[in-house]
Amino acid sequence: MGHVVPVRSGRDRDWRSGPQSREKGMRMRSGRHGAARPPVGVLIQQERLDFALFALIIVVALVSMVFSGPGSVVFWLAFVPIIASGVLAFRRIEHLSRMELRDSELL
Repeated sequence: MGHVVPVRSGRDRDWRSGPQSREKGMRMRSGRHGAARPPVGVLIQQERLDFALFALIIVVALVSMVFSGPGSVVFWLAFVPIIASGVLAFRRIEHLSRMELRDSELL
């Protein structure tokens, strides 16, 4: 039919950065995508107390959900600490990962 426009995602800076451009001798850009991140288990072991508290918050919320039942307001309010703990744990892992990468770049 007509002219075909390449599809670009929001993360791509240049639509030509696919495998064909690397074959021509271009190197990958330095930065976050080229660095190896430490395993999540290692990051969790560094801050055991934080993640133990997140797990405790989730367990208490789940226990309150089980004993209150879906007809209670407590059941539905228990979703708030579960979601908040999940988000905070994810952000903590990201922060620890960035700190590890920054420390390894200084070496």
